[in-house]
Order: sequence, then C-alpha cells, then structure tokens
Amino acid sequence: MTSTFFTQRDPGRAGEGWARGSLSLTGLILVATALALWLSGCASSEAATGQATTPVTATTTAVAVAPESESTTVLAGLPLMPRPVTSFGAARTASGLHVLGGYFGRPHDYRPEGQSRALWTLTDEGWTAGTPIEGSLQSVALVAHGEGVHRVGGMRIIAPGELRSVDEHARLVGGRWETLPPLPGPRSSHDAFPLDGKLYVVGGWNLAGNPREASFNDTMAVFADGAWTEKPQPFARRALALATAAGKLVAMGGLGQREPSRAVNIYDPAADAWSEGPEIPDPNDARTGFGVAALGLGNAVYASGRDGVIRRLDLAREELAWEDVGTLVFPRFFHRMVADADGQGFTVVGGISGMTTLGRTALVEHYDVRGDGSLAGEPVLRYEVPAIGAAKNRQGSLLMGDTLYLFGGNSSTGQHDFEAERFQSNGVFFHVPSLGTHEAPAFPVHRQSMTVVPLPEGKALSLGGFGMEAADGTMVEEARTQRDAFLWDGESWSPVAGLPVGRSQIGATLRGDQVFVFGGLDYDATRPEGDQFRHLKPLLAAPAGGGAEFGETGVELPGPRRAFGGAMLGDRYVLVGGMREDFQLVDDCVAYDFASEAFGEFPCPEFPRLNPRLLSLGNGTLLLVGGTAVTPEGLRPATALELYREDTGSWTKLSFELPIPARHLHAQPLASGRVLLLSTHDDEDRAHVILIDPMALAASDG
Repeated sequence: MTSTFFTQRDPGRAGEGWARGSLSLTGLILVATALALWLSGCASSEAATGQATTPVTATTTAVAVAPESESTTVLAGLPLMPRPVTSFGAARTASGLHVLGGYFGRPHDYRPEGQSRALWTLTDEGWTAGTPIEGSLQSVALVAHGEGVHRVGGMRIIAPGELRSVDEHARLVGGRWETLPPLPGPRSSHDAFPLDGKLYVVGGWNLAGNPREASFNDTMAVFADGAWTEKPQPFARRALALATAAGKLVAMGGLGQREPSRAVNIYDPAADAWSEGPEIPDPNDARTGFGVAALGLGNAVYASGRDGVIRRLDLAREELAWEDVGTLVFPRFFHRMVADADGQGFTVVGGISGMTTLGRTALVEHYDVRGDGSLAGEPVLRYEVPAIGAAKNRQGSLLMGDTLYLFGGNSSTGQHDFEAERFQSNGVFFHVPSLGTHEAPAFPVHRQSMTVVPLPEGKALSLGGFGMEAADGTMVEEARTQRDAFLWDGESWSPVAGLPVGRSQIGATLRGDQVFVFGGLDYDATRPEGDQFRHLKPLLAAPAGGGAEFGETGVELPGPRRAFGGAMLGDRYVLVGGMREDFQLVDDCVAYDFASEAFGEFPCPEFPRLNPRLLSLGNGTLLLVGGTAVTPEGLRPATALELYREDTGSWTKLSFELPIPARHLHAQPLASGRVLLLSTHDDEDRAHVILIDPMALAASDG
C-alpha cells in the first residue's frame, strides 16, 4: 500500500495526470516555509497536501466512513478523521462533534476537486456522514447556536486559482440546511463564536478572484434577532482564532496584510469595548499565531499553534499572561479545538504540520483539563496499518520531523534468512500524523542492520551493516558485514569515507563535529572457522561530514559488545545490553565519558537485553524499550519499558507493556516528548504503531 508523493510543478492529479516528483522531504519543508510567507499566495490561509496517503478508517467498532477507509485500525485513541482536512469548520452539539468542509488538495494549488462539502460527525460509535452542503467550502465557520448548527461565510474555489469568499449563512436543523440572512458582505478566513445569545463573526477577508486584490474585513459582524449588524474592530487580520471566556470574546493571532500576527484582542460586550491582551508567545519564531486554534473553558482560553504548544490565558487573573500547559502529539495549524459537552476537556482535530504533500493530520487528540488548568492527554495511542515497504526488519531509520524514513532491511521475519533476494534497498516515508506511506529515495545498496546517525541541517550518516553488496556494486556469495558509509543530504545518498573494516550492530553518536562508533561485529564467513566472528572494541571517530575515514581514538570498550542499546546522557554515551562472544548476552552496563575519555560502570535495568532500543528523552532520562530479555524463565520478548532517571540513578519499570512485537522495534523520540514505536515484524503484511508519553505513564504509575 505505497503511494507516490508529487511536486508542485506537476500539472495535476485525480484525473489530471500528475507526474512523479523527486523533491525531498527537506526540500518540501523549505518550500513550505517560503510559501507560508508569500501572502498573496495564501488565498485561504491554508496549508494543504495531496492525497498520497494510506487510506484510514475509524475504529474497530466505528461505523464505516468511506469505501477507501478499511486499511487502518485504531486500537487505542479516538477514531481517525475519515478525510483529514485543513481550514474547516467544527462545533459540538448534543449529537456529537461536527466537522464541515475544508481543503484536502495541494498547497497553493487551489482546485475545486480538493475542496470538501462533507459534514462528518464524531460520536462514541465513530464517524458518520451527515448532510453535505451544496457547494464545497473551506475557511468556513461552524457554530452551535440556538436551535441548530450555523455555518457562516467561507471560500469557494470556482475554477483552478479562482477563489471567492461567500456571504452564505445557513443553519442545520433536523438534518436539513436552512438558508438564513446572509452576512453583510462576503467573508472567509474568519472565525465565529456565540456569546449571550448573539453570534459574533471576527476577522477575515473578501476574496473576489485574485488574492492580491483581496480586502481585509475591519468590522465585526453580529447576528441577533434574525438580523446582522456591524461594529468596528481595531484590527484587520485573517487566519485567526476566536474564543469566549469570562463573558468576553478573545481574538488571537492570524495574518495581517504584511506578516503573521501574535496579537490578542479582547472584546467586552457589556462595555462594548476592545482591549489588548498579551501576545501569543513564540520563543522559537515558529509564527505560532498563523492558523492558530483556540477555545474557551470557564474563565480561561486555550490555544495551540504550529509550534505544538498548548497555552492557557486565564482572564480571571488581574495580570494576564499565557502559560504553557501541554503539547500536542504532533504540531499542527489550521486545525480546530472543540470543547467537550461537559466542559471538562477538549478535542483537537484536523490541521497539518507544514506545507507538506505527505499528508494532513488524521490523528484526533483529546485532553482532559485538571483542576489547576493543566492538561492530561492520552498517554498511549495505538494503530495498526498496512505493511510499510517490503522489509520486515533491520531497516535503517531516520526521523525527519514527523516523518520516519525507512530504507533497506530484510524482507523475512526469520532471524537468519540471508538469501540475496531478502536484502532490500527500497525507501519509504511513513508520515506519522496521517499514518500514510509514500515512496522515498532508495538506499544505494541492498543491505540490512545499518546504523544511522542524524546530523545537522537535515543530513544523516549511515554506517556499515550486513549484506552481499558493497558500495562499488561488487557482490559476494555469502552475506558479510560491510564497511561503507553513505551521507544523506536531504534528497539523496552518496558514498563517503567509511569504516576501517566491516561492522554491524554498532552504536554511534554525534558529539560536536565528530561521529563516534562503539562496538559491533566484523563477520566474514570466508575466514577460517573460529575467526569468522570478530567483536570489535576500539572506539572510532571521524568528521561528521564524511570527509575522512573513521580511525581509532586509542580508547577501547571494557569488553566486546554488539546489538546493544546506546544513547547520550549529558556528556556520557550509555551502553546497555547486547551480545558478546559465543552468542552470550552482556550482563553489565557502561558509559563513556567524553570529558574524561574513559568508560565507567552504569546501573543496569532489571534483565539483560539483546538488541534493545535506548532513547534519550532529555532532562536526564533514558527510555529502554524492545529487544529480547534474559529472564528466569529464559529468553523472552522484552515487553517491559524501563525509565532511567539521572536524579535517582536508577531504573523504573513502567506498568505499560508492549502489545506488539518487541524484536527489531523502531523507536524514535518526538519533539513533543512522546515516543514513536513501530514494528514491521509481521507476516500478515501489517505494521504496528504506538505513540506513548513515557513521563505521563511514569506519573500515573506513581
């Protein structure tokens, strides 16, 4: 179930014959950043994508939502969106969470066929289709108000590149859309919210074909007693969010006529006056206000932008200030936050992480609000998806933002199936927010068990591995460890200076401008019996850019070790588990101190493990996951997750255990603090995906 991603230069798709693109993921992100600032091209304040994603479904118990949505199963978490969109309307009523319209086409390539007219409703039974609107819309506001759900304004694509704001106002009652008095003028990229029996519409602009000639709305429209009136508003912004709290309207962020805005404006209906609030924080210059989503609960406003941080503004405080209260699993913008019916939490739906063609965010997140205003998200999300590429295990993996790049590997789930045809070279992008699979550049050789070191500027270094094919194309009759190194520049692989001898099952890390290599195995079946397995102890180092071959540092490991877990902890590289000579598991743990250039003892987890994953979570914590453990009952899949805290100097076993194959697990820490766990080790052509919050799990364990 692999799809192809497409470049923006392609003439079309969905019956228009798009051609395959070769633009890299890094390139797409760079293009996205430029496009986001090209104001005249942001016709609907949209970030959009092509439909090159794996089809998704809701849950095992949900109502079927679309013919193509039968390939992904949700085992923990809310049902996935049946068709992920951006710039849509969302509201909650007693009958569920409603999503209307939106865009699912390509970024800045506005075509009618990429615009939605669908109404979907999420209940405890999953997503169901409601009454669609006659003409597709995006940038539409959907509001639960009075006796029904109101839709207000929006933008319609008349023809490719011809965009028009509309003044439409309609209400859904009893499954039927009823026409109501139109807005005072066309408006899109706005927001709307009810307060004290009135419906307020704030911000937006009026598109009439050419985005360069669009005019911003500088009035607030108010619907009451069956008629519209207008009031001046002290700003002109679009792509903003509106929320109500403490009896006031709060307008946040958006895009001005020249640049993104973090401004906050507060309207007090009782005084009929606007005031300024504290700007939305943006410590990382992520243009957080652009495409922000927000909602009000009680006296507080909650907002999230493209940096992924959820922030809270308590209007009951004398001195107003934003505080960070949570983090989305995946940063997104042009999404919606919708309050629960009981006001004790909210759901985050839709959106996109950037101007990427890899997919919109299908994952739906939910957060409970604690008594102190902080948030509790779901600590475990679990999905089952179609097979990701041809390989079943031992692929190289590289996390690129919210996309996992898998390449090479072995197509068998067996331990020692080393026939030539088993070794793979193909590459796959797995876009986690959409659970979509896409073709990616192939690895230069057919190989497994490479070690990948991420480098600055989106680059990476792949070292060694196991296979029959060398970088120069030569083949051997029996698989052996290889010494080649390849540099990923964000678009393609190129050979660079490699290792002194073949190595696989190594550990490697970047420190400063050097890459260091720990342990590993040099295997060659053509050597005399007794000399085929060489466990290598010298610590190697080389410039990160691949400009020179790796050389010995003069330091050796205390003992032989391969197939271990390794990760940085402060200024130390920690090695846990692994195998030594005669296929014996290593039962000690060590750490290399870069400052003293020496190894020292390190506390070990409960049981020795073979081929585990050790992750640095920051703040002096490590997570050990996967592999095979030596227990009193013998060798067992290592289903336990163990957390190491530097402040206590000890390991803690989490109560959550892996419900998926633990052997050859891929594990990657995400920027949000969550951890991605992926297993492709499945004979049924399925892949298993889990997103966990280790610190939340540890806190719940007490």
